[in-house]
Amino acid sequence: MSRTRPAEPRRVYLFSGHMVDRRDRPVARFPAEREGEVVRRLEEILAREGAGPADLGLCGGAAGGDLIFAETCVGRGVPLELLLPQPLRAFLEQSVDPSGAGWRERFVAVAGTDGVRLEVMAGSRASGRNRGLYSRHVGWLVERSLAWGADRLTVIALWDGKPGDGSGGTADLVEEARRYTERVFVVSPG
Repeated sequence: MSRTRPAEPRRVYLFSGHMVDRRDRPVARFPAEREGEVVRRLEEILAREGAGPADLGLCGGAAGGDLIFAETCVGRGVPLELLLPQPLRAFLEQSVDPSGAGWRERFVAVAGTDGVRLEVMAGSRASGRNRGLYSRHVGWLVERSLAWGADRLTVIALWDGKPGDGSGGTADLVEEARRYTERVFVVSPG
């Protein structure tokens, strides 16, 4: 099955979602034991949509929702772009490794799959402490997803429906994307 990015995707699936809870998270948002249910719901949505090689998936790549969505796309043969907010090493150290064992291996497996493209947001610095990094990342994700037209855009969010821990989270992406499409599917992580 070919996983080359289609020049004109039938549908563009933009995903944003919560990271799996770290051990030190004070209030649970996406507990690791909910992963199986999240996988089932994402598979259900993509199956109902008929997602496959003629489509394109876009997400960030963080441990939790992003990687689960990425794995689901890979499993369906959907070409995928992992759009990172910062250089790979800093990204892995800040958004993958702290979530625990196995997430880095999952990231490497997805990133190494034929038809998966990895790109780092322009202007990001290795430290990841540049002002507005995640807000700019949300804008970049939405802008990239609209490159083929709002009529092709479907947004899937693993979201508890609450404001994020800071700017540039899933809540912000959903709000921004709803300006362009009503095709928004929300999966609750809790």
